[in-house]
Amino acid sequence: MMASATGRLCAGFVGSLLAMWTMGAVATGALASGRDAATLIGLTPCGPGQCVELLGLLKERFTRLSGELGAEHRETIAALDEIAKTHLRRREFALAEQEYLRVLQARISALGEDHPDTATAYSNLGTVHTFVRRYHEAISMYRRALAIRTAHFGPRSLPVATSQTNIARVQLRLRQLVSAESLFRSAIDTRTALLGAKNPLTATSVFGLAETLKESGRFGEAVPLYKQAIDTRRELLGSEHPDVARSFRGYASLLIRMLRLAEAEPWLVRTLEIRQKTFGSRDPAVGLSYNDLGALYAQMERFSDADAAYASALGIFLETLEPNDPLVAKAYENLARLYYRTNRALEADEYYKRALRIMGIGPNSSPEMVPGKPTAGPRPDVSKPKGRPEPRGPLAR
Repeated sequence: MMASATGRLCAGFVGSLLAMWTMGAVATGALASGRDAATLIGLTPCGPGQCVELLGLLKERFTRLSGELGAEHRETIAALDEIAKTHLRRREFALAEQEYLRVLQARISALGEDHPDTATAYSNLGTVHTFVRRYHEAISMYRRALAIRTAHFGPRSLPVATSQTNIARVQLRLRQLVSAESLFRSAIDTRTALLGAKNPLTATSVFGLAETLKESGRFGEAVPLYKQAIDTRRELLGSEHPDVARSFRGYASLLIRMLRLAEAEPWLVRTLEIRQKTFGSRDPAVGLSYNDLGALYAQMERFSDADAAYASALGIFLETLEPNDPLVAKAYENLARLYYRTNRALEADEYYKRALRIMGIGPNSSPEMVPGKPTAGPRPDVSKPKGRPEPRGPLAR
């Protein structure tokens, strides 16, 4: 009953994942495949207005199970874990951290410090810390999970490969590139041996290694890895899958780093199209794609297109996220930088002040003091009129 209700209440992948969680595949099912919240959550948030009814149902279920089975029963803890995951998707990071801490405490009390499900709880807290950029805390949580999983499953196991990938992702953000590369390669070896090269989890680690090599300036080595990740994901998941879009975005960023800007545009456009089709036109993931296009157009000095793309991103973020969300601040900042470049100083000053207020470092910095929402400008033309370049190069089909 709960699984079918979940499918009706949430759209797309959110519904399918939460349906799986409410059926009880939270700790054991995820752990058996070496997956935890870092793998499942990805980069696509759920806006504050989405899944509200679902969250209420999950809380009702948790309350019922607590009364019937007790606070430390496996199903009760799993229900609490579902609530935490939903808060994380809605970018309610403080609430997600609070609930994941409760999950961790319950699992330590019921199962012990060194149980695999306790490792998953540590890992999920690491995911929250990663989202709020507390990277050193995230690595600490991920390393604790890695130690438990290594002791329980052995060094060449899927849960260990998941922990290695999680740590490497954070190290990539911290530019600890040598260590990140080593961990990604170890995860690739394990996942290839146990799952095969043609597997979505293997592709995730391959993609992470490609990103690491790109950041290391080893562009030639990164290209075939992007090709492998794109081909695997497209073959196994379908050409419209969000992970395929993420691969396209990564390859586009490589092209941009190589100053092949015109080649990067169609890959970013394709990313936008997949996200629009998958999540709808007013989803934060779509806003992120408009933001990417705005940055590219600004670099190409196509300022009108950049303005339209950045304005579209801001409009989506204001509509779907909390007013003090970091993505809203970043959108204001992007427009301010663009307006400074195009001699629109008064508008730039206003948008920059809005960004500072949200970040809490300007005058009157309370989020409630942020000025009203601006009207988003016209969206850039990202359709495919005759003559628009299609994705090409070694990764195109």
